[in-house]
Amino acid sequence: MMMGFMMWMAGSTVHLFSIGITFSALWQPLNALRSVGKGNGYSTSVTLSFYKNHLFFFAVFEPFKDPRVDTLAPKLLFIALNLAAMGLGVWKLNTLGLLPTNPSDWVSSLSPALLYQFCDCIPMLWGIYWTVTGFHKDSLVIFLHALFIGGHHLPALANVVARSAALGVLAFPFSGDRQTMPSNCNIVVALFAVILIGASHAVSSARNGAMMIRQPTSSMFMEAPAFRNGAECSSGGRVDIAMTLDGNYLRGTMAAVLSILQHTACPESVAFHFLTAADESDDGDDADSDRDGLAAALRATFPFLDLRVYRFDPSRVRGRISRSVRQELDQPLNYARVYLADTLPSHVRRVTYLDSDVVVVDDIRTLASVDLGGRVVAAPEYCHANFSNYFTPAFWNDPTLNRTFRGRRPCYFNTGVMVMDVGKWRAGGYTRRVEEWMAVQKRRRIYHLGSLPPFLLVLAGDIRAVDHRWNQHGLGGDNVEGRCRGLHPGPISLLHWSGKGKPWLRLDARRPCAVDYLWAPYDLYRHSSRVIEEW
Repeated sequence: MMMGFMMWMAGSTVHLFSIGITFSALWQPLNALRSVGKGNGYSTSVTLSFYKNHLFFFAVFEPFKDPRVDTLAPKLLFIALNLAAMGLGVWKLNTLGLLPTNPSDWVSSLSPALLYQFCDCIPMLWGIYWTVTGFHKDSLVIFLHALFIGGHHLPALANVVARSAALGVLAFPFSGDRQTMPSNCNIVVALFAVILIGASHAVSSARNGAMMIRQPTSSMFMEAPAFRNGAECSSGGRVDIAMTLDGNYLRGTMAAVLSILQHTACPESVAFHFLTAADESDDGDDADSDRDGLAAALRATFPFLDLRVYRFDPSRVRGRISRSVRQELDQPLNYARVYLADTLPSHVRRVTYLDSDVVVVDDIRTLASVDLGGRVVAAPEYCHANFSNYFTPAFWNDPTLNRTFRGRRPCYFNTGVMVMDVGKWRAGGYTRRVEEWMAVQKRRRIYHLGSLPPFLLVLAGDIRAVDHRWNQHGLGGDNVEGRCRGLHPGPISLLHWSGKGKPWLRLDARRPCAVDYLWAPYDLYRHSSRVIEEW
């Protein structure tokens, strides 16, 4: 029992303590089976002998030899207990990953894989593509593009390949006859079909800007309590909050909304505007629609919430997006904040934009009512950050580009928390100015971080600075590994899990950071269901 408790305390990671405990768990029973009995005047090693038709194994039983006493049962129990102890040690070795139980542990002993003559199959694969597209001077280039990259003809080509592989026959462009496929091409063609079908699925999903997300239902989230205004709330104190609405971040959005309502004195005066990605084939207007599963889940969780949902057309920005350091930053909805002024109704003059991975622990009215001082945007500024790191050497080495900051003292600010004067944004044509820098990025790679750098290029050094307490950012770690980070010193009004690590994912994976427990009390998700399906 003590050894089992010690192995449990050692954990499942390889370190000095766990290795020592595991070695002890293996050595002690082995030593008991090998050299017991020495303290009783016997120095015999493990022996195998018969005494009156009974099997005697160890010298530990030598002092009790008596023809009148049957010691077979104690001996078997002794053996079983020691073998069980050894089995526990072997099990611990397996949990530490030190046993060669995977095929990859025996690669050196496997026979070399059979090499198929792929070149013999290329004409057949080419024939498949020819039957789909027809022969023209650029067919070979398009075929290679489809084979290695994926393109316009992938869905049709994948279906033809799959059917041809199943029938075992392929059409050649060099003759009008159907010819039997050589046996060494079966696997190659089958793999080709699988690759193309998967690629066509990925291309179709990328074009639609959609992921395999099950439509959320009201049962996935607990209903939040009703929040009412305090006595000090006036009828004209409306606060407009804008956020994006994405199935992958819906759980974070729910927590953010709950935290805002819970910590403001006037929750009924807060109006929410959600931007969600519309299907590019959808001809509907931008009005709120209860048919949208995301909006329905919001309404079911917050029945008394003042909210509107607007459909953001991904085609407005898709041709302007450049690849960044993290795939999530390349989603069209991440650029919806650029088009807030074009999306919100004309009566909204000021809006507070928040990312979905925030928790507000102060009255949001304080941030929303900040004095803009004639500026178009207000946000916490971080002038101690190395601003040059947000742009590539190609930008800084070009005097035509870097002079955009002339006359300004540019500082980094995070666009996940900002207050915007919608009227000034429209009048100043800021959407067009941001788009112009995105067009420059498509021609020359001048930055790496999604939608943030074009905002910096247009607004850095020309915003209204807000107290840092309103964006305790970076809690999600960096954009590559998402390692744990602690809180910055000072008071806190808003916690922001910017970066790769998201609190709901780390909590579900049982690998939370300390700051993730500050997010957990606002989680309304029912853990018995799942929103995102793997595919």
